[in-house]
Order: sequence, then C-alpha cells, then structure tokens
Amino acid sequence: MTDQYFAVGDAIVGQIRSNFSDDELIAIYTPFDIDDVAQVVNASPSVCVIYLGDRAADDTGRGKVVSAYQQWLVVLAIHDASAQLEYTDSIRKKASPLLVKLLQLLQGFNPELSGFRELHRVTATVRGGSSAGFAYFPLMFEIQMFT
Repeated sequence: MTDQYFAVGDAIVGQIRSNFSDDELIAIYTPFDIDDVAQVVNASPSVCVIYLGDRAADDTGRGKVVSAYQQWLVVLAIHDASAQLEYTDSIRKKASPLLVKLLQLLQGFNPELSGFRELHRVTATVRGGSSAGFAYFPLMFEIQMFT
C-alpha cells in the first residue's frame, strides 16, 4: 500500500486534468465537504473532488491484510445565468456532455497505486443541488484499498 492515504484523490484530479481541455473545464477544487462546493466554486464549469470517508469491507479484521473502500465524490459545478429556477434546460445541456466524459474517465479508472484497485461508481449519498443560475451534479465512486 502507498504511504499516502489520500493518494487516490490526487490520481483522480490528475486523470481529470489530463483529459479535459481548459475550454471544457476551467478549474478543479478539492474542498473538504459537499457543503463547501457553492462557496469555493469561482469558475464554471469546474469539478470538486471530495474525500467522503471509508466503508468497511465484509472481511474486515479476519486477517493481517484488511480491506476497506474509500469513497470519493466528484462534483460537476455549472453556472449559467440564463438557467433560473423554473427553466433549467440550459444548465442541463451544458452539464450533460461533461458528466458523460467524467463517467467515461473514472468508471474503472486504475490509479496504479500499490494497495488499491480501480474506481467503481456507486450510488451517491448526496443529491445534486441548485440555486438560480448554479447547479452541481455529484458522482460517487469507491475504490477498494488494502491495509
């Protein structure tokens, strides 16, 4: 196992950064919490990569090698002044191809870190959110790690 517990987050950021052009994605942020997304996002479109915690595996404690699943939230944030509370089609149209690309990049992504497997998409524990002209779309991933 790598000695960097949060190295997967750096790998996710690197995977996104190396596969999106500056025109497609303006910034990548790494806030501590989903509640911080609306406060830290200054550029659009942007992505936030957030460590959510660990989920113990069923085999935890049965031997010297223990596995768990790190949970990572990748949140696409979009500003669009024309998208108001009752008319949100424009913000969805902007978000759609970016969400598809994020899913293609991260589903099954192997960060090639010792002690970690590949990312798998799981049901997000948080919901997307919006306010007038702003929306965020969370995608959640888990990665098995061995300690």
